[in-house]
Amino acid sequence: MSADRQRRELQMFDGAGLCQDLLDLIHDAVLAFDSTGTILYWNQGAERIYGWSRDQMLGQSLSLIQWDTSDTEHTVTDHSDAIWAGELHHRDRTGALLIMESRQIKRDGLGDIPDHILSINRNVTATRALQMQLKAHALELERSNAELESFARIASHDLREPLRMIGSYAKLLNRRYRDHLDEDGAEFLDYVVDGAERMSTMIRDLLHVARFGSEAIDLQPVNLNDVLAEVQSDLALMIKDEKASISVSELPTVDGDRSQLRRVFQNLIENSLKYRGTAAPTIQIDAERLLDIWKIEVRDNGPGIDGDDLNRIFVPFARGRRSEKVRGTGTGLAVARKIIHGHGGRIWAESEPGHGAVFYVTLPDRRQGDRI
Repeated sequence: MSADRQRRELQMFDGAGLCQDLLDLIHDAVLAFDSTGTILYWNQGAERIYGWSRDQMLGQSLSLIQWDTSDTEHTVTDHSDAIWAGELHHRDRTGALLIMESRQIKRDGLGDIPDHILSINRNVTATRALQMQLKAHALELERSNAELESFARIASHDLREPLRMIGSYAKLLNRRYRDHLDEDGAEFLDYVVDGAERMSTMIRDLLHVARFGSEAIDLQPVNLNDVLAEVQSDLALMIKDEKASISVSELPTVDGDRSQLRRVFQNLIENSLKYRGTAAPTIQIDAERLLDIWKIEVRDNGPGIDGDDLNRIFVPFARGRRSEKVRGTGTGLAVARKIIHGHGGRIWAESEPGHGAVFYVTLPDRRQGDRI
């Protein structure tokens, strides 16, 4: 490094009150260049990122680190007094691509120090690569889900007609010829009728699962207090028959699809009513705001859920070990999970066998100014 170049570098920074040692502690690349693209300053962060030393780079052209030398790097005339921020494609000493988040500001010259641009560049190459991978995985997952949903709809449609014929003829046989069958024959026919009805219900529920994964969500303000009131009204007969007690704390207003969120809480309450213990069902619903999300919990006093089943119960048709005596297809929680995921939230369960279960639902708080 020439004595003149070293003097200019020290004047540019130490003379302006900036400490050379402090700049060298910065992990980002700090450099300066004039209107011709000549590099005037190069800190240790730049040495680590680009691979060239300060002595090697001072006085060199900025084109040395440009990925495409035909591109015009920002010059002094490109900048106003404001800070420019953007993304640049550079290369290191090995020729590898570097994606840099850059913030640049024009500084006026002083004495024999020319007008120049001070640039702070952060290496985000690995971050961008990870983002690209995540985006590719998300697109592949979206494509795979779309194929599965399409298959479910087509398969369900193709199954319904032959199943309808089986059910119809089984019922016809039951009406016309039951008196001609012995006890075993009548029992076998009942199995056919019941099996056809259960299969029809499963196909219908499979279509529901597929539909909730593909429907667009119409985000509107939804008062969850009103939603829970409607759900309790719809389930009034079941609540009365089970002698259940339901307590609902003050709940928030969230942005969501009203009918879909109503389906979620109806499924959760029905679940607590159906999978009850020996005591009358008691269900408590509360909400808590955590930073930028709402956390809603549905707690019951039922028999609880085995630890191995806590994740399994959200899979379509996968029912818990304690559900053998409860009629149903096991799609209610799967539908609830698809709806909540579609709203950008989470749903999970926690439980100790014999001590009830708690279902947690989180939803984004897109209404930051609102409070319960």
